[in-house]
Amino acid sequence: MKNIEKIQGTIESIIFKNNDNGYAVCRLLCDGAKDGIICVGNIADVTVGETVEVEGCYDEHGKYGSQFKVVNYQKTIPSSREGMVKYLGSGVITGIGERLAERIVDKFGDDTFRVIESDYLKLSTVKGISLVKAKEISITFAKQAEIRQVIMYLSKYDISTNLAIKIHEIYKENTIKVIEKNPYSLIKDIRGIGFIQADAIAQRMGIVSNDVNRVAACIVYTLSDVIMSGHTYLPRTTLVDIITNTLMVDSNLIDNALMNLHIKREIYTDTINGEKVVYLEWLYMAECVVASKIKELSGEEKGIEKNVLNKKIEGLEKNKNIKLAQKQKQAIHEVVKNRLTVITGGPGTGKTTLINFVLDILQEEKKVVVLAAPTGRAAKRMTEATGIDSQTIHRLLEVKVIDEDREYQRFQKCESNPIEADVVIVDEVSMLDIYIASSLLRAIMGGSKVIFVGDHNQLPPVGPGNFLKDLINSGTVPVVELKEIFRQSKDSHIAIYARDVNEGNHLCITEKSTDFFFIKRNTSDGVIQMMKELIEKRLPSHLGCETKDIQILTPMKKGLLGTENLNTVFQDVVNPKDKNKKEKEFSKKKFRANDKVMQIKNNYKLEWEKFGCEGKVIEGQGVFNGEQGEILDINDDGSVKIIFDDNKIADYSGMSMDEIELSYAMTIHKSQGSEYPVVIIPLLSGPDVLFTRNLLYTAITRAKRMLVIVGSVEAMNRMIDNNRIESRYSGLCERLGR
Repeated sequence: MKNIEKIQGTIESIIFKNNDNGYAVCRLLCDGAKDGIICVGNIADVTVGETVEVEGCYDEHGKYGSQFKVVNYQKTIPSSREGMVKYLGSGVITGIGERLAERIVDKFGDDTFRVIESDYLKLSTVKGISLVKAKEISITFAKQAEIRQVIMYLSKYDISTNLAIKIHEIYKENTIKVIEKNPYSLIKDIRGIGFIQADAIAQRMGIVSNDVNRVAACIVYTLSDVIMSGHTYLPRTTLVDIITNTLMVDSNLIDNALMNLHIKREIYTDTINGEKVVYLEWLYMAECVVASKIKELSGEEKGIEKNVLNKKIEGLEKNKNIKLAQKQKQAIHEVVKNRLTVITGGPGTGKTTLINFVLDILQEEKKVVVLAAPTGRAAKRMTEATGIDSQTIHRLLEVKVIDEDREYQRFQKCESNPIEADVVIVDEVSMLDIYIASSLLRAIMGGSKVIFVGDHNQLPPVGPGNFLKDLINSGTVPVVELKEIFRQSKDSHIAIYARDVNEGNHLCITEKSTDFFFIKRNTSDGVIQMMKELIEKRLPSHLGCETKDIQILTPMKKGLLGTENLNTVFQDVVNPKDKNKKEKEFSKKKFRANDKVMQIKNNYKLEWEKFGCEGKVIEGQGVFNGEQGEILDINDDGSVKIIFDDNKIADYSGMSMDEIELSYAMTIHKSQGSEYPVVIIPLLSGPDVLFTRNLLYTAITRAKRMLVIVGSVEAMNRMIDNNRIESRYSGLCERLGR
């Protein structure tokens, strides 16, 4: 075993830093030494000029030579004049450069740091420092000392520097006090800390295994964790079994913890289908709000007389040169007479045509109509299809974030500040989780008409609940299901084969098909080579499309046919490296000008601008998970300029680069709510949970002009045969029937 040593010195330079995990490589210059020592380890919060004491051992790296592996460290205050000047002038304190640092140290000498921390009036006597600036410097210096203390305190619990800084941002000066009182509070308050990590901290602090806070934390964590699987609650017996097996505690202790959590309004116990169930309080409230508002919206209203409406429909048919099917006419009557209507159906069944007829009729009646959809792409498609501006639900509701790190959302639009519209039409409703649905319904003005449009056979929402399916299955609201394939869709094999897949029929793809093709390949390399040929030559030549119009959709992230590998491969195919093309590397990912990219995390504060009518610049904030765009440029300062599908332009730098990834290939789940001119689907093998019928159906229905599947017939048939429906615990259907 190597000897542990302690060395002290000044950070001369930082060679590498990873803010994600805290790992860094830096050069440490010890007093009196000419050459620095290379230090490696979890020391990413150090800055050039700081004095540190590192603890660890020397190690010989095969490629880089002698290194000092840091196992622990602490920042110290430099005592020499040179050290103090270098530290203060390093940029660690905003507003102090090297020359000002020299003046401060020359004036106060050994008393420099005491003056900065506790006597800003004296500090303000230095030339170039006003009283306001002196106070700001003092506050910054004190805060850094506080952060250093928190980092050192949490390091003994294996908390990375980066995470420790996040924790301090939440709890501020109370950080250590809060954690010592109840380390399990970290689970709820800090994104990235789960029960296992918080429990490990608690155990090392000496908290006993049957502590009520421990049991309560495990209950809340378990109920939060199952949200990722789409559940809004858990049966009480299931929850108790999970907690018992996880903690090995008595059921009486669990009962007491459940009671305490109920009293504190963190959970709610109810009965669904005769079974005791447990909700997180906010999910229970969301489900109840949805049920209550749906019931409130149910019922007919005084609308246009039947004969008058029929004449309006006939007139529109002539003007548009479209003959509606009887089912579509029936749907128009339902929409006009009911305050709430659900319209569902697959591709090519006439949903868009129906909505356009309804819009014409309602606008002729001088109704104010608002259109919305869950994603930017879906909203843009809605605008293109109707000629009326549409927006995302988040923007319609005017999102306001309470805590960006954990994405606690509140909306400006609500009961007291409703959406000012006579009619609200929402598309792609299958994507709405129970919380977004409740927020939207809260904001519907009394007396408004609501039309929900979507395809209930697509994937359920990423978040909790199954809003659209529950609404339909409840039998309590008017539902119009369109099944017949209309217009040119009768000649569209995309629409026909999508219906066949949904019905569980294996596909017999004929040579007559002009927009749906299957190319057989039995290896991953063979699939990739064929996709290269399609993207580089065949599809642009055959369709006259651009490569950016072609989207690869795959079930998986990992593996040769997963998004991670395919994006690397097809970046070089579609947007190859060029000496005249700017490039930036971030966290081992390369980005180039003209790359297709996608936002993968909600960023509510990111500023953007776009050009409106007559060249007017519109400014705003917020780019949301799933929005797609293209890199316009990589600026000289390393920031990346991206233009998104709705034409807003935003600059990315630093940690915000973590929020984008290449999108030449994307998962089918991420493609929900979007439509692409050409879609290619690679299919060979994968787990049953991903190779399902509704996943294939969702992928097929994303294609507008052409769809190509490359892979094995066996894999495609396996997906069609696998009608595994994701079972979700949701109480909405029963609540609507009460």
